[in-house]
Amino acid sequence: MIDLRSILIFGGTKGIGNMLAEYYKDSGYKVTIAGRHAVSASRLNFVETDVSREESVTKAFNAHSKKWGKAPDVVINCAGIQGPIGNSWMIPIDKFRETLNINLMGSFIVARIAARKMLFSGQGSIIMFSGGGAVYGRPNFNAYAISKTGVLRMVEIIAEELRIAGYPDIIINAVAPGAVKTGMTDEILKAGKKAGGKALREAVEVIKNGGTPAREIIDLVDFLIDLKRNKGITGRLIHVREDYDKLIQKYGRKVPEDTGKIRRIPIK
Repeated sequence: MIDLRSILIFGGTKGIGNMLAEYYKDSGYKVTIAGRHAVSASRLNFVETDVSREESVTKAFNAHSKKWGKAPDVVINCAGIQGPIGNSWMIPIDKFRETLNINLMGSFIVARIAARKMLFSGQGSIIMFSGGGAVYGRPNFNAYAISKTGVLRMVEIIAEELRIAGYPDIIINAVAPGAVKTGMTDEILKAGKKAGGKALREAVEVIKNGGTPAREIIDLVDFLIDLKRNKGITGRLIHVREDYDKLIQKYGRKVPEDTGKIRRIPIK
């Protein structure tokens, strides 16, 4: 098993994606970032990409291979939009559809192509990002929450498909980064009452305290990149503040089936 040192990051021109790109570039990894705008990307290999279009995502993979001489070992998808904020019966249908196209369809396209590329080496790590409302009802953020819940179920299904097909060393997981100060935070503040009291309070708190430290997000991504350390855990949603190392030390490859997955509690 070789080290996974070649990384393609979608949504890598800003926010969490750009933070990860800069970190891994400085750490000696072969990094390509893909995004709609080349903001803060001058020293990184960049390719303009629309994740909702298969041909555009394919172009990003090809650009990475051309630059570094091989397909990426690690594919991280940070691309996403918050979408319309407000009551479900008031938000524009076109904005709702756009959110699903970018967040859910985009994630599927990225994961699909990444898995196909990784079949040749038989190993790799695909990392998606979760978001607020993915595992609980989040009023006024219907489009975003639905798209992220869909991403989590997609992660579970692709992980199981890879296992059944005989590729245990190609893993796919989702990261819950906690509250992070991004452009989405500013959108919530701008939306005001339409965002709801709880969301507004959380946004104000993030602006005040800075949200999740970058180091916590990096530590979890490092864990998901290291196949020796993570023992092939796959199909899970892992929060940055969960003790994932302890989980692996306890269970190894036999992590309980429902741990880190979205499940229904039966009515009794």
